[in-house]
Amino acid sequence: MRLASLSVAAVRDRMLVFDHHVGHARFDPAHPQCATAVNPSTLFRVASISKLITTLGAMKLVERGLLSLDRDLSDDLGFTLRNPHFPNSAITTRMILSHTSSMRDEDGYFWPDTPGFSLRDALTPTGHAFGEGKKFSDRAPPGEFFQYANLPWGVLGTVMERVSGQRFDRLMHTLIFDPLDVVGGFNPSSLAESEQMHLATLYRKRPAGVDDAPWQPDGPWIAQADDYSVSPPKCPASEDYRIGTNGTLFGPQGSCRISAIGLAKIMLMMLNQGSFKKKTIIAPESLQMMLTHAWMLNADASNGNSGGEFESRPTRAMNAWGLGMQHVVDISGPQSGTGDRVVESGHWQPWGHFGDAYGLRSGFLFDPDQGNGLIYIVSGTSNDPHQQTGHYSANARFEERIVSTVYRNLFS
Repeated sequence: MRLASLSVAAVRDRMLVFDHHVGHARFDPAHPQCATAVNPSTLFRVASISKLITTLGAMKLVERGLLSLDRDLSDDLGFTLRNPHFPNSAITTRMILSHTSSMRDEDGYFWPDTPGFSLRDALTPTGHAFGEGKKFSDRAPPGEFFQYANLPWGVLGTVMERVSGQRFDRLMHTLIFDPLDVVGGFNPSSLAESEQMHLATLYRKRPAGVDDAPWQPDGPWIAQADDYSVSPPKCPASEDYRIGTNGTLFGPQGSCRISAIGLAKIMLMMLNQGSFKKKTIIAPESLQMMLTHAWMLNADASNGNSGGEFESRPTRAMNAWGLGMQHVVDISGPQSGTGDRVVESGHWQPWGHFGDAYGLRSGFLFDPDQGNGLIYIVSGTSNDPHQQTGHYSANARFEERIVSTVYRNLFS
């Protein structure tokens, strides 16, 4: 297994003590010698770690009284949001943040900015984009079953726009990125030209856009996302976009671009009761709610799909969830490729989030009691990571090795 690049950052005793960056942010197929090396400023599309960052923004709106964890989201969306299989059950922000909303990804979770389109068109039975109703599960009412999903976060982004009056990408700068002095965000077109130069392309050694194409470990790195070698990024929202109609545009679920150092700032803030450099970013009470179990897999595994996005794989990758992030409970086995254990020695139960999209693999793991944590970002793999079975977890073997090596050398 070869990696296009690897960025690692580690926090010990609530201080950044280590960062390391190796590999390439961009390859030039015509001129391999001109490949751009990663560095501390490299910005990656960190996939689902974005959900944790979006949650921080949502909790800020809760603090300001603009958003409620338990109010019917219909009140803020401007239309009635219901799972048609359970029409008497409201869907709430808390359910979205704990992946118990009963919304699903089978029928899509992104819609481009087109004239007249509103998320209402995709989520109500009379809408022209509602389809066959596959966006909602018939398995259990909202609040009763865990299923990791991306669609609910587009709904959350829409609500955040409506209650704040700001477009999602700009709102997240106001709430999180600017107070932390973090370069990045959910809209790469808004970055300064000098910052856009630090955007990493995501790679695989397989053709792009063909889900069943064979991997070619000895072939070239093939761009999968964020390839801006020909033209700069474009804003996904038009000038005519109506705020609060389509929060999927900026990818609240997975489209944040940020560096490992930027993520380390967020981690330091979370490890310091919501403060960074003596500035309160988020209230300690909000962090405590995020770090409180909102869902745990029960003994007979009947209240959730612990395989995450892969419902057919009983991997036990997800066994406990707070608000917007996972709690690792250190389950391993009984066979390889099963469990949420993150270090080979076991006995570490951090909180955080993983990311997996377009060749990228990432992890954001921290222990709020000990004040330790680590971040890793891989921008591409030469082999199918789902075939590189972990020895003691559902993660890929190379992820196990990265996390265990950092943990063993810095925390144990």
